[in-house]
Amino acid sequence: MSVAVAERTGGGAGGGGELRTLLYEFTYIDGVVDFGTLIANDLVIETRITITVIFNDAAATVSIGPVSNPDSLLATNQTNPQVARDYITEQDFKAAGADSMRLKISPGTSTQGAGRALIVFRRV
Repeated sequence: MSVAVAERTGGGAGGGGELRTLLYEFTYIDGVVDFGTLIANDLVIETRITITVIFNDAAATVSIGPVSNPDSLLATNQTNPQVARDYITEQDFKAAGADSMRLKISPGTSTQGAGRALIVFRRV
């Protein structure tokens, strides 16, 4: 679908560089998508999946993490694509090296489903 990378101004708490975001709008047919890259020492502040259109199969799952550990930031047991809402984790995950962020969508037999994946990070 679409990918957006943006920077926000203002250092905020915790110092370091500007806050940046990786945003991807998805549908149930997207499958596995790499939607931006973190570099060494980037610090993930928040990971969010927003379900805007529910998936109509109870077996459907979604998760986000770096390619090296794709369920580590927001795992399948922390989301429910059959319920439209925000699923959020806040953490201080520091990238050890360059790594793409991976959204994994397993729709099962869903014929609908959509949402947004968001990663907020600080480049330090």
